Amino acid sequence: MRNLIPISSQSNGQLSNENQEIVSFCRDSEGNNLFFVTSAGELIGLYEKEGKNERNVETVHLIKSGLIQSDSKIISIEFIPDLESVCIAANTGEIVLYGVESKEAECVGVIDSGLKSMNWSPDYEVVAFITGNFTILLMTKDWDVLVENPIIPLHLSSSLPSISSNSNPRVSWRGDGQFFAVNSLDVADKRTIRIYDRSCTFSSSSEALSGVEDVLYWKPSGQLIASFQNTAQKQQIIFYERNGLRHGEFSLREKSVVESIKWNADSDVLAILLSVEGRKGNVLQLWSSSNYHWYLKQEVTVPGEKIVDFSWDQELPLLLRLVTQNGNYVEKSFLWEYSVKEVLNENNSSISGVFDGNQINFTPFRFVVVPPPMSDSTIKFPHNVQEISFGGEDLSVVLLSDGSLCFISSPSTRDPPQLLGELQNTKKWNQVRQITLCGNRIIAIHPNNSYSDSILDISFTRNSEGNSFESTETFITDAKKRILRIHYDANTLKTFVETSEGRVFQYCREDQESIAEFKAVTLGNNSTFPTPCVKFATAVMAGKESFVGLDSRGKLYVDTQLISAECTTFAFHNKFLLFTTASNVLKFLLLEQPIPANISELKSTNLNSREVERGSRIVTVVPNDFKVILQMPRGNLEAIYPTILIIDTLKSMIDKLEFQKAFVLMRRHRIDVNFIYDYKPQLFLENLREFVNQISNPDHFNLFLSGLKSVDVTTTLYPDPINPKSYTTDDKKVNLLCDRLREELQAVDSEKFLKSILTTFVKREPPQLEELQAVDSEKFLKSILTTFVKREPPQLEE
Repeated sequence: MRNLIPISSQSNGQLSNENQEIVSFCRDSEGNNLFFVTSAGELIGLYEKEGKNERNVETVHLIKSGLIQSDSKIISIEFIPDLESVCIAANTGEIVLYGVESKEAECVGVIDSGLKSMNWSPDYEVVAFITGNFTILLMTKDWDVLVENPIIPLHLSSSLPSISSNSNPRVSWRGDGQFFAVNSLDVADKRTIRIYDRSCTFSSSSEALSGVEDVLYWKPSGQLIASFQNTAQKQQIIFYERNGLRHGEFSLREKSVVESIKWNADSDVLAILLSVEGRKGNVLQLWSSSNYHWYLKQEVTVPGEKIVDFSWDQELPLLLRLVTQNGNYVEKSFLWEYSVKEVLNENNSSISGVFDGNQINFTPFRFVVVPPPMSDSTIKFPHNVQEISFGGEDLSVVLLSDGSLCFISSPSTRDPPQLLGELQNTKKWNQVRQITLCGNRIIAIHPNNSYSDSILDISFTRNSEGNSFESTETFITDAKKRILRIHYDANTLKTFVETSEGRVFQYCREDQESIAEFKAVTLGNNSTFPTPCVKFATAVMAGKESFVGLDSRGKLYVDTQLISAECTTFAFHNKFLLFTTASNVLKFLLLEQPIPANISELKSTNLNSREVERGSRIVTVVPNDFKVILQMPRGNLEAIYPTILIIDTLKSMIDKLEFQKAFVLMRRHRIDVNFIYDYKPQLFLENLREFVNQISNPDHFNLFLSGLKSVDVTTTLYPDPINPKSYTTDDKKVNLLCDRLREELQAVDSEKFLKSILTTFVKREPPQLEELQAVDSEKFLKSILTTFVKREPPQLEE
């Protein structure tokens, strides 16, 4: 159900010149320095200047320095933390170390037969080389040889085809560094994936398959090994287990050739760099799996350029780095987020949109809960979907991968959304992110450079038929800072932006003015979240406008006050803030209730906290209702009905004298029937005749009477969170209700409610059994006989 939403993007501009091209790069994770190698054998280092938004450039000519041969090609570059050096391997066999601090390069060794690949283990203690003789050479970080074995083990070489001279072997380590896999081509033009342990002992092998290409990546969690198979019928990503057996696959949506694949550190996103037939350049697609279905969640391109290398950050799992052939270095950060309409009114269908390539799967959770990958309805678009923004009314806007903006309907009824049309009279906005529909305007973040963003503001009109949209004004305002998030409050019609430092501003622009303002807002006693929040929203809490933010490490803030240090998701109900924690608890904060300075003083009760399944996340909370939709880690959905939301709904129903709805709701969710009286006793007694007229069913009256007790349940089971009452009992309560209800039942229809009237005598404390003698025995007998006759089949013998 979750979508990948881009939250930041920055570029360092061009690095190379016309005579050479970038072929690969790596990053110094400790000093945040970048290193690139070119087709001309140059190593370019970009060193970060402390406290400045710029970098120093250092260049080493590896060929001119005699470190590699003139016809050498760089096959791999990696930063080795323990050595504080960049390790570079050339196809002619040279291994070069470049010291990050010393800024000097040296050749530490040469493999005479040449090199096909170089891959360091995740702990950087062991490096695996595939030599020109198709042997596996393992060495330590101190360049001591551990072992050298042929790719095909000697005891199997007589029964297996030999390695093809055209083979381009690939190596990938498992996340714990205990095993690695080798993908090689044999003379029969079939590829085999062989598994070895850390000592280069052969472990297992896959079946030799034709069409398998030279791409390979082991999932960091260790479960699967991914590769690519290209046949005449289809192109698909295939998976293997450690024992070499196949374990599923999925097909690419377009005819493509895969250049590289890499999992992120959390193993939940698979990035695929591919060239698509009929499209210029190449594209980086981000895929994710849920409930055994593979979703295409995002598509990253650099217009007019070809991506040559990319990598995931090892500490920030959704931070992606890439470099183009022309030397354009780009960093993109993403966030898992549910795309749900969040307007707090009864017309909101709580519709959710799930991206899957060029389509969005919609489910209105107010009316139906459909487990993914199924959905209630689907809309297909001409290009892959990047983002969606649900507006406050019946309109939503979708950003496609080609930069076009399309409008769809988002009805408040069960009717499925419809594609209405594309925004006309505007250009393609390929690089914008976080589109936000604000009435008749579209606001988005437009990148300037590595250190600042602008706010894109597009005004549009809609024709009378509602199927044509035209841009009327477009303004781009420099924020002079990097923007992290945009939030539009559809309830107050205000737009807020948060900078990368965590500071919040209100974005203001009148329709006829071209100059926008960024007004700093106050978060408690400050204007900045304690840490930058990747998601934030606004709500009226304790009578004032407050900002609720969640940072990337699970800290949930209300303004500047820390509410939870282990929050995973949060959402708003009309009167509550709901959030889930890493301890698998769903918690509720009443918006009207002031938050104590020490949050630990807010005691957990059976109402304001509830245990949920491990890893549960909030998808949405249906407004003006009591339904909460949770998603489990494996992808399935669960609809729960928290008691605190049911009680809040019951109070509203009782205040409106909707006794029938309240009673049915109490029966369905096993709420103690005493609540309908204990909530507002005087109101209930004054409207007892209305209660009788609405309920009307004798069995329901019997159920109500049998459940009566002297304890006030609003002091025990369902205490008021703002004005809790001490434990009380009322010895006269049961007798009072029995007597008053008997009077009303006799006045309305004493024959119809005869059994209920009898129950009022029995339920009294003590029971008035002698009063039963005054009851008309003929009516009572007729009532008893009727129960036998109405059975199916009738019990006439009784």
